[in-house]
Amino acid sequence: MSGGAQVQAGEDKSLGTPRTLLPGQTTIGVLGGGQLGRMMALDGIAMGYRFVTLDPATDAPCGQVTPQITAAYNDRDAARELAQRADVITYEFENVDAGVAALLTEESYVPQGSALLYTTQRRLREKAAIEAAGVPVAPYRKVAAWRSLPPRLPSWACPVC
Repeated sequence: MSGGAQVQAGEDKSLGTPRTLLPGQTTIGVLGGGQLGRMMALDGIAMGYRFVTLDPATDAPCGQVTPQITAAYNDRDAARELAQRADVITYEFENVDAGVAALLTEESYVPQGSALLYTTQRRLREKAAIEAAGVPVAPYRKVAAWRSLPPRLPSWACPVC
């Protein structure tokens, strides 16, 4: 994956006024073509929506039931093609490129934005965001390398050691 743009809350331009997305008139783009995308597409197709997915796997589950753009998650040209072919875009899991998701918020309608995706892609950012929201989290520490760990871990760090 590419380094991706760092996305800050409030930068997503596609978070404006919600749009009406009617069955029979709307194509939903899915960034990621795994099993969750397939389930979403199957149910959406039954309701009258059309789908297109972007996934690097030639046999992606979602691509088996919808048109697919086969390209890497960090392929900006492929992402732009997805934006051209879809009326709205979503992503089906957190390992798609956050920089591409940010690009899509600039060029398409991505109602969930990309800031949360950026946050959830790194566990330390995710834990900091949860703590900032006032939710307690289990104790943790940043580990930059295995050699930085003490020879004997505290009991809370490794309860089964």
